[in-house]
Amino acid sequence: MRVSLLLVACVVVLGSCVQITSARGVPAAEGVVTRVISTSTGQQVSGPIQQVEVEILTLPNTGTRELIYWGGPGQPISYNSLLRVGDHVILTRLPSEPATEPHQIVGIVRAPVLAWVVTALALVLFAFARWKGLAALAGLALSAAAFFVIVIPSIQSGSDPLFASLIASVFVLAVSVYVVHGFNLKSSVALAGAIAGLVVVAVVALVALSFARIGGTSGEGADIAQLPSLRGRVDLPHLALAGMILGGLGALVDMTVGQSSATFELAAVDRSLRGRQLYRRALNVGTDHIGALVNTLGFAYFAGALPLLVLLSARGDALAIALNDEGIITALLAMAVACIGLVAAVPLTSAIAVWALSRRESAS
Repeated sequence: MRVSLLLVACVVVLGSCVQITSARGVPAAEGVVTRVISTSTGQQVSGPIQQVEVEILTLPNTGTRELIYWGGPGQPISYNSLLRVGDHVILTRLPSEPATEPHQIVGIVRAPVLAWVVTALALVLFAFARWKGLAALAGLALSAAAFFVIVIPSIQSGSDPLFASLIASVFVLAVSVYVVHGFNLKSSVALAGAIAGLVVVAVVALVALSFARIGGTSGEGADIAQLPSLRGRVDLPHLALAGMILGGLGALVDMTVGQSSATFELAAVDRSLRGRQLYRRALNVGTDHIGALVNTLGFAYFAGALPLLVLLSARGDALAIALNDEGIITALLAMAVACIGLVAAVPLTSAIAVWALSRRESAS
């Protein structure tokens, strides 16, 4: 457990050494707002517009001050993102533009807020779950690192997104189970059940996307299809399929760990419960768990699709157009496929647990 925490610390330290303002495409600089010159909060089509003075904090223009507009056509902002003196902002300027041209503000620096919230999360986890809670956070960090190390570079290099995502998914499942719950038979059963559920999700998702003719060009997929460095290199349908598979991983781990633990606890409480009777009792526990997780998963997907739902409703399109929007259909299919995987994981994990218990007792 402490080894995993050390690995996460190493990742954080190494990440802090990376120059995040350099880029192969559009470079970035950091600045601080020194003066708000004007704020127009009228009923412009694009929302509020501000003119601010920004001091650049990044080499080679450190100390330079520029007058920059924030908001307007092509960059709509809301009242909650109006700039104040002392705000740190991210600036950019295209390499093709002359150095005399002012930078553009692309966003407010929000990373410190995220750091504070993550710190608060770590403190809460340690307060209520001690090292096991921090191990869960470490597992999450390692899992996220796996996607940045395995999935994204593989997809950018032209590899099949589905294959890369499946490899990363197995790694994430193993990390999520063993780092938090330890290396033991109960954890191994949960991992086996999760992998079996993952296979079910992959097969159902593949069939669903094939029959629904999902092209993967909705939302960010359209930008990927038009980006010169990725055009023609990324299998967009498989990328959408990979997203569907990855969407339910957390709930799948939750389900299989809970089901494995329930089966082992039932077997420990009543030693006469074995075989088919133990399997039926474990299924009863899993059935109650399914209802709660399906609701949780459903609300998570609806929350992700909420802006798109508002947009489609405001446009006033026919219901047939809204219901056939690829983004909406993909989200609904992802939710349904993840739920199928959760339901399948209950009997699969229960069966594996009963088999593992019988093997252990026959060996002893």
